[in-house]
Amino acid sequence: MKPNFFHKNLKYQFLCVSILVIFLSTAFFVLSFYFVISKVEISSATRLLDTALKTAWAEFYNDPKQLQGILVEASQRTEIKDAITESGQEKLHSTITNWQEAYPHVNFWTILDAQGKVLCNTNSSHYQKWHLHYLLEKLTETSPALISTELVPASVLKEENPHLFCEAEIPVQNLQNNFTDALINVVVTPVLDKEHKIIGYLSGGFLLNDNTLIPENYTKKIPHTYLSIGVKGIRITSNIKTTDLYRPIGSLQETELIEHTSRGEQYRGVMYVNGKKSLIASDPIKNCTGEVIGKLGVGAPVDLLTNFKRNGIKAFLLLAFVILCIATFFTNKLSSITLKPIYQLKKIAHDVTNEVVVPEKITWSNEKTPTEISELAYTIISMAQALKQKESEAQTYAQELSDEKAKLEIKVQERTHELAHTVAELETANQYKSQFLANMSHELRTPLISIIGFAQLLADEVAGKINTSQRRYTKFILSSANQLLEMINDILDLIKVEQNKDKLRLDYFPLPKLIKHSLCLFEGELKKKDLQVSIDVEADLPQPFWDMKKIKQVLANLLSNAIKFTPQNGAINVAAAQQQDKILIKVQDTGIGIKPENHQRVFLAFEQAESSYTRQFQGTGLGLSISKKLVELHGGQIWLESEVDKGTTLYVLIPIMPIPHIKKGGK
Repeated sequence: MKPNFFHKNLKYQFLCVSILVIFLSTAFFVLSFYFVISKVEISSATRLLDTALKTAWAEFYNDPKQLQGILVEASQRTEIKDAITESGQEKLHSTITNWQEAYPHVNFWTILDAQGKVLCNTNSSHYQKWHLHYLLEKLTETSPALISTELVPASVLKEENPHLFCEAEIPVQNLQNNFTDALINVVVTPVLDKEHKIIGYLSGGFLLNDNTLIPENYTKKIPHTYLSIGVKGIRITSNIKTTDLYRPIGSLQETELIEHTSRGEQYRGVMYVNGKKSLIASDPIKNCTGEVIGKLGVGAPVDLLTNFKRNGIKAFLLLAFVILCIATFFTNKLSSITLKPIYQLKKIAHDVTNEVVVPEKITWSNEKTPTEISELAYTIISMAQALKQKESEAQTYAQELSDEKAKLEIKVQERTHELAHTVAELETANQYKSQFLANMSHELRTPLISIIGFAQLLADEVAGKINTSQRRYTKFILSSANQLLEMINDILDLIKVEQNKDKLRLDYFPLPKLIKHSLCLFEGELKKKDLQVSIDVEADLPQPFWDMKKIKQVLANLLSNAIKFTPQNGAINVAAAQQQDKILIKVQDTGIGIKPENHQRVFLAFEQAESSYTRQFQGTGLGLSISKKLVELHGGQIWLESEVDKGTTLYVLIPIMPIPHIKKGGK
C-alpha cells in the first residue's frame, strides 16, 4: 500500500509540494545568509582591528612628527646656532620658555652642545632624569631628526649620573603614584654649522603616562573601541571607562598578551574588558635599538558585531515568513487555474486507454485554458492518434521480429557447435603438444644422464689419465649436458603444472630455515661473483602451511635469476614478513634491471626480458613462469618492481593457510 499522501487529489499534492519547495528554498537562503553574516562578521572584526591599530599608531606618532617639524625648522635658525656656539644661557633659556608657551602639550625641552652636554632644559621645582646619551650617537650630519620611544625605569629616574644621563627633566606631578616607570616619545635633531658639522642638538618629548590626548583623539575617530598603552604589564594610559572603583590606568594587563608582545610578536585574541567579551589586537612598542619596552593595544566589544548579525537574521526570517505566506496564497490560486484542464486531459487519457472513445473522434475546446496546456492537449490527442497507427505497425514488426529471432537462434546454435568443435580440437592439440614434450623430454633425459655420467667418469679419470685438452673438453661436455638437463627438467615441471598433475603436499615448516638452506645451494656462485647477501626475516614469523618442496623451487628460481643478472661485487637481499593472514617474501638485487615493457613478459614460458638469439644471459626462460604457477597453486601472487641499471625486486605473497581443508601432509 502506498502512503495516504498519494491518494489525495492532484491539487492538494501540487499545493503541498509547492509549499515544501518554498520552505526548503527559504531555509536554504536563511542558512546561506547566516553563513555569509558569519563570514562578514569575521572579516569585519579583522578589518576593524586592523583599522583601529593603524589609527592608534597614527595618533601615537602624530605629536612627535609635528614636533619633529618644529625642531628641524628651529635647528636652521641663525640665532639658535649662535647661542649654542657661544653657550648663551640667557638666549637659550628664552628660546625654551617661548617653546613652552607656544606648545604647552610638549612635556619637556632640551638644548645640548656637540658633546651631549646640556646647555639648557625645562625648568621645574621637581625633576626626573631620562636617558638621552645613546640617542645622540645615532644621529649624523645627514640625519634630519630622530623619533624614538624610550622607557625610563624608576631606578634611572631616581639616580643622577652625569656620564650616562643628560639633564632633560620630566615633571614628577605627571607620573602616577601607583607606577613609577615612564614611557616617553623623544624627538632629537642635530644643529649644523655652515660647514654641515654638528654643533649641538635640540630635543623635546612627550610623557605617555596618563596621556589624555592620544586616547581622546583615537576615540573620536573610532568610537566604542578600546585603546591601551602598557609598560611591563601595567596600563599607563587608556580610554576604557568603568562605573566601579576599578581604574584602568595602573591596572595589570593579561598574561597571554604580555608574553606575546614581550617576544616582539603581534597578539590577537579574545579577552574580557570591563566585564565585556572583546576582540583584542596588540603590537609591541620598541625603542630605537629594537628592544621591546611596551605594548600598544586596541579592542572592540564582541556585541558590536553580533548585534548586527542577530538583527539581520531576525529581519530576514520575518521577510522569509511573509514571502512564504504570499507564495502559498498565489500557489493555491495558480493550482486552480492550472489543474482544472489537467483533469480534463486525465479523463481523455483514461477514455483512450480503456478504448471508450476512438482517438479520431477526440476534440478539445476550452478558451480559458492557458496556451501551454492547450498545446499540451493537442499534442496528447495527436500522440493518441499516432499511437493507434503505430500499434498496428508494431504488430506487423513483432511478427517479422519473431521470424528473424528464430533464424538467429538457428545460426547461434550452428556457430556454438562450430566453436565447441574448434575448442575441442585446440585442447586435443595442446594435449598432444604436452604429451609430445613430455615424451621427448623423457627420451632425451635418459641418454643425457648417461652422457653426464660417462663424462664425469672421464673427468674423474676412472678409465685412465687424460691430457689437459681432453680435461677441458670433458668440462665443456659436463657443463652443456647439465644445462640441457636443467632445461628438460624445467619443461617437465611446466608440463606437470599445466596438466594439473603436480599436487600440493602441504605441511608446516620454518620459513627462515628454508631461506638459509636455499642460499647454501648457491654458495659457490655467490663467492665466485663476490656478491653480498643479507637476510631480513621478521621475528616471530608464523610457520606457513605450504608445500616446502615447491616453495624451495620458487626460492631457487628467484635466487638463481638474482645471481645471474647481478654483476660482480653486487648485493642481494632476501626478506620475509607477515602481512595480516599472508606472508610476503622479497628478493632484491642490484642487477641490470628490466625495462617497464618487459615486466609482464618475463613471467611467460620460454621468455626473457631480452629475446634475441644473441642475448648475453643463457636460460630457458621457464624459471619465473614455473614460479608463478607454483605460487598461484598456493593461492598467492607474484610480481616485480625494476628499474634499468638499478636492480630488480621480486615479491611473493602467499596466504599462511592457502587451502585449509587439505589435511596435514597433503593426505
